[in-house]
Amino acid sequence: MLQNIRNNIQGTVAKVIIVLISVPFVLVGAESLLSTGSQDVAEINGEDISAQQLEEAVFLQKRQLIAQQGQNIDPAMLEDSRLRKQAMESLVSRTLLLQQAEKQGLAIADAELNRMIMQNPDFQENGRFSRQRYMSMLGAIGLTPAMYKRLYRTDLLQTQYVSGIADTGFLTEGEMALQSRFLHQTRDIRYITLGLEQEKRRQQAADEEVRAFYDENPGLFQSQESVVVDYIELKQQDFEPEIDEQEIVAAYNKEVEALDSGEQRQVSHILLTFEGDEEKNKARATLEELRTRVTNGDDFAALAREYSQDVGSSAQGGALGQLLEDAYPENFVAAARGLQEGEISGVVETPSGLHLIRLDQLLRTDVPTLEQRYDALASQLREAKAGPLFWAAVEELKDVAFNAVDLQQPADVVNAAIKQSAPVTRAGGSGLFSDRKLVTIAFSDTVLKDKYNSEVINVADDHVLVMHLNEYRPAALMPFAQVAARAKDLLLTRKATAALQARSARLLAELQQGADVEQLARANDLDWQLLLAASRNTGGTAGNIVRHAFSLPAVGSDEFAVDELSLASGDRVLMVVDNVREGNLDKVDPQEKTMLQQFVAQGQAAEAFQLLQKQIEAEADVRIF
Repeated sequence: MLQNIRNNIQGTVAKVIIVLISVPFVLVGAESLLSTGSQDVAEINGEDISAQQLEEAVFLQKRQLIAQQGQNIDPAMLEDSRLRKQAMESLVSRTLLLQQAEKQGLAIADAELNRMIMQNPDFQENGRFSRQRYMSMLGAIGLTPAMYKRLYRTDLLQTQYVSGIADTGFLTEGEMALQSRFLHQTRDIRYITLGLEQEKRRQQAADEEVRAFYDENPGLFQSQESVVVDYIELKQQDFEPEIDEQEIVAAYNKEVEALDSGEQRQVSHILLTFEGDEEKNKARATLEELRTRVTNGDDFAALAREYSQDVGSSAQGGALGQLLEDAYPENFVAAARGLQEGEISGVVETPSGLHLIRLDQLLRTDVPTLEQRYDALASQLREAKAGPLFWAAVEELKDVAFNAVDLQQPADVVNAAIKQSAPVTRAGGSGLFSDRKLVTIAFSDTVLKDKYNSEVINVADDHVLVMHLNEYRPAALMPFAQVAARAKDLLLTRKATAALQARSARLLAELQQGADVEQLARANDLDWQLLLAASRNTGGTAGNIVRHAFSLPAVGSDEFAVDELSLASGDRVLMVVDNVREGNLDKVDPQEKTMLQQFVAQGQAAEAFQLLQKQIEAEADVRIF
């Protein structure tokens, strides 16, 4: 059943419904970040909703907004007071759906859940599941594997329920035939295009007309306001000192010593997760029993495949590969380092759960030569020494720039040059000032109106900048000589547009009186086109024309419809539409018929789900405290 549902989820119908109800699955560490207060804020069909669940829902809303709009989002949109009502509505909707799913007996097996996690591309490297990446991503957002699996299971149950509803929809042949009458309708379209550019070439504009147009429309010829700023920038690379060869040799010797003394270890483990002391005690007892079984001869890998709850390693007999100190908790590493080859640890507790650890193999790393490591070590030493110098200079720059009236004193203090930008408009500048963040600060009240030094801005992790207004250039009327060509082009366009409108109105009136399109086009030296039996999905360059033609009322067999369409290019299209023929389902090829069925089912399933959701909400006992 689950596989069938997963197949349905791939379909258009299920996807549309899922979008409609907005049941997002967001990887957030809300559970570990939010308070753990037990105060209830709502009751839904007898199920208590805690303040923590509401705060988690608010947090989910914030993460969704940030994901959609990026770091430039208006901070006001992230205020709890604005999101709380929407979060509560979302929480009620999700809870009701989950309750319905549980009433239907829907469930997600652990093995299937583990498989889906392992197939998640976010947790893969080179196309294979990476336990290190999995743990790293969860740790970064404050989730343990147990919390993550609980959230994922909840989301899948809701999706499973929605897909089940989509699967129950069906269409009668009559409904299909009715839809086909409209969707597969065809129309003959005859049209004439009046080109704006051709009309412009027929227009004339004397010099005095152009000058008068310029004088009468000063708003069209304003330069953009701009600023020129002075700035100081500091880069970490500018603080890198020369490195003595003896320092490189000493660093190499230290590195070799660490390699020699530190053995690389291949380890395996069995992990049991838990929530609460009771589960923890049961897990510990189980691991103690497993340790005894291995000591008595049972295969560790077989037990790991049967019992371990680590989705990344259980299928491989618990194998974790090389023990990396920065990838595992400190007590996990300490326990593994205390083992001899083939030995099994006692029960080790980490934030992920309880472990039994086995040392599978000891390995030694080949030691590179000084020549092989020379350049890399020199670079590392330079960066290590430059970092403190750079950040000390940054802090000094912050202190001095805040109180200075301009950039001269800060430049003297940090021994940096004062540079000058090219003009920057509100639309952006060049080079460094193509960065929207710098443009925004350049036009901020602090810099532009108050004429203070800006704050010290992080351009990158190793690059900062502070700016001061040098010159403000307000928007102004550009000299006629500078914009004469543009003024002439705008005047010709305006003349051509007016002429085209007049010509189009005259021709449209003739078509409405029954004039033949071809004869009218020839009489006026115009091109015309014919689209026979055009359908709604006719695309190409005539797509806009076809869409407009199908927006006109259908006409009888001896009638025609006439209309005019203005295109974005400024061209105008005159069209005559006739020979409207209804679609016939019997003439639709099987592939297109299937697509039609999916399209209609999509709409009906979405409507059915909306009605069911309204019914569930209407019958629910929801109390908000």
